[in-house]
Amino acid sequence: MKELSHNYHDWYILGISTDVNTEMIELEVVSDRLRSIIRFKGVKRCRIDNFTIGNIILDTEIFAGRRFTDSLISKTAFDKLFTLPNEVQYYKETINKIKNEIFSYVEISPSYGCSVMILFSDFEEVFLEGDETGI
Repeated sequence: MKELSHNYHDWYILGISTDVNTEMIELEVVSDRLRSIIRFKGVKRCRIDNFTIGNIILDTEIFAGRRFTDSLISKTAFDKLFTLPNEVQYYKETINKIKNEIFSYVEISPSYGCSVMILFSDFEEVFLEGDETGI
């Protein structure tokens, strides 16, 4: 399982862009001196709540593989991705795909502002140099 190169604690989420055709979501995040784009590829589900000005990240967790499945099932945020009554079978199939590392799930918890939940197949981080955002 791939891990994020930073924990992004106290970074800000500046923006979110989506592309339905390529199944990609990009999060633009910034710290005092660094700026990054996190690209989630092969996105199957996404939920972003309470996006506002000044979205501060408390924690980021990625779940994939067998050792994360039990803790993932106990997360109420993960359940929010499956809101329709007829999705019980899809939920079970998704858990199996996470166990087998076909899908991963990221949960970004806020200190302030938005929470992010994404079910995806891959991601990459792109760090942008020389940007002084002044945040």
